Parts: sequence; C-alpha cells; structure tokens
Amino acid sequence: MNSLRFTLHLFVFIFFISACKSDKHHFVEPAFYYWKTSFKLNQSETQALQSLNAKHLYIRFFDVDWDEARKKPVPVSPTTFNQSIPAAVAVIPVVFITNKTLLKVDSAGVEELAFNIMHFVQKQCELQTIQPAEIQIDCDWTKQTMFRYFQLLRKIKQHPFLRAKKLSATIRMHQVKYQEITGIPPVDKGLLMCYNMGDLKKYGDHNSILDLQAIEDFLARLNHYPLKLDVALPLFSWSVLFRNELFAGLMRGFKNADFRNKKYFEKHGERLYKVLYDVNLNGYSLKKGEVVRDENYAANDVIDAAQFCSRRLNSDSVRVILFHLDSSILKNYHTNELEKIYHSFR
Repeated sequence: MNSLRFTLHLFVFIFFISACKSDKHHFVEPAFYYWKTSFKLNQSETQALQSLNAKHLYIRFFDVDWDEARKKPVPVSPTTFNQSIPAAVAVIPVVFITNKTLLKVDSAGVEELAFNIMHFVQKQCELQTIQPAEIQIDCDWTKQTMFRYFQLLRKIKQHPFLRAKKLSATIRMHQVKYQEITGIPPVDKGLLMCYNMGDLKKYGDHNSILDLQAIEDFLARLNHYPLKLDVALPLFSWSVLFRNELFAGLMRGFKNADFRNKKYFEKHGERLYKVLYDVNLNGYSLKKGEVVRDENYAANDVIDAAQFCSRRLNSDSVRVILFHLDSSILKNYHTNELEKIYHSFR
C-alpha cells in the first residue's frame, strides 16, 4: 500500500514538473527596428508603437564598411533625424559592420575603429538628447573574422559612454547551430535574428527570408546557447529576379496574387514564376524568360517561428523586435496579427 502511494505521488510530481516546463511563459517587451536613413515617423507608424505598447525602438545609426581607396573603415549612410524621438520610446542605437571590414582591418586598427564608432554614437545621442540603456552592434561575423570582431567588441565595451549601459550583438541562426566554430561574442546579451536564413542570390525554389524547416534545423540547440537572447522576427518581403538563373536584383511591392496572373507568369515549382513576355509591372521592366522568386509569407508563418523560439528560450523574459517599423510594411498586417506574434512568447 505504501509502495503504491509512493509511486502515485512520484507520478503526480513528475507530471507537475513536466507540465510546468512545457507551459513556461515569458515576460515580453514588444519592440521594433527602424532601418531607414531618415528618421521621421508618420501617423500609422506612431499608431503602431502606441497600439502595440512598443516602448523600445532599435534605430540604425550608420553602417561601417571598408573604403578600398583610403584603406580604412568608414561610416556609411548615417541616419538623419528629421523628427524628435517620441517621449515614451527608448532608443537603442544600432551600428552595422560589414564582414569585409573585419577581414581588412588589422589588430592595430581595431582600437581606433572602436573609438570612432562610439564617438559617432555618443555625438548623435547627445544631439538628439537620447540616453540609451543599450548599444547594439550588428555583424554577420564568420570563423575567419571571429577573433577580430570579438576584439572590437571588447574595445567598445571599454569606452566611457558604455559605462552603466549594456552592449548587445546580433546573432544569426548559423551562429547558434555552429557556436563551437563561430564562438560566443563577449557582450551582455544577444539578439537572435530569425530571418534572412537562406542564400538570397542562389537560384532555386526557396524562401531566403523565412523558412520554418531551416529554423527548426538551425535552432534545434537554441536552449543551449549561453547568452541571454532577445528575438527579432521579419515583417518585410520581396521578390527576387533572376536572369539566366543568375541574380538580377530585388523587387518590392508585388503580392502573391500578382504572380498567379497567368497572363504574365507561368508557375514553376512552389515560388518560381517565369515571365511569359516583356512587360512593365509595379514600376519594374520584366523581360521574357526571366524568373521571379516570390518571397512573401503569411503572418501565421511568423507566429509559428515565434512559437518555436519561445519553447526553446532559457530566460523568463524576452524583448521581441519586429523588422521593421515602416508604414508600407505595416499595411500588410492587421494589428491583431502583430499582437499574436508578440503573444506567442507569453
């Protein structure tokens, strides 16, 4: 009798623990990226922030690229502020660094680069009266550039402007899967980017922005990643143009229904559409024989990706950043669909 009672209690305890583990909830902070060269919110963008209670805005301040003529890294396309930041919004400055820069810069130039990056960020923050609690560095580093990049991050952390602030770094999904090869960046936290996971310029019947099978493959070990992670998810879409199976450019503004028009396109596979004759559509001149890959996706696909990530995050809180705050993108989503994306992490 006692043995039976012990077994029953043990079963209830195991069931309770298992249930708690599977129903883990996160405290969610809604946020957006703002990835333009001019900061000026229109009415629909402001309303999106307010209706979704998004109080954090990750603003791209500038890019860093390698200047071959000058043989040094230089700032590229700095964002101009044509409007003050809304009082209720906390800004996180973001600096994008090309991998080419890291391949070219030498060890001696890393300290100067770190100083220049932070000098520019600090100057812009002071001009816009921004007092950030976090600075983010965005870079798709590789095994070849890992040492130099991590060296740069350590130098950035030493800058006086980062005192009492957090430094975060974007983490691509391949850097989660192959973390033993690409390493763990020396930052306070990471931002997992759940998009741009395929080879954009490679001809084929795939979606380079969002692919659920790729997410499941790359993020199978997400719960073992040692950094605290926030998560970024996509809202944007585009169409990829190929000429003789070679990448010929990106096109925006097309919907899936446009490609179902048999007058202009012939479907090949799931996402590929062959142009039947020379035609001008949506401001683009398409030639007979060219192929377009449709990389649209549904809100439910983003929600599925969010739910997959949520089940594998270790922390009990997460900031979820949607890419990005742009009225031309937001018009493709209902507010309740965006709410569902955020709610997937709760």
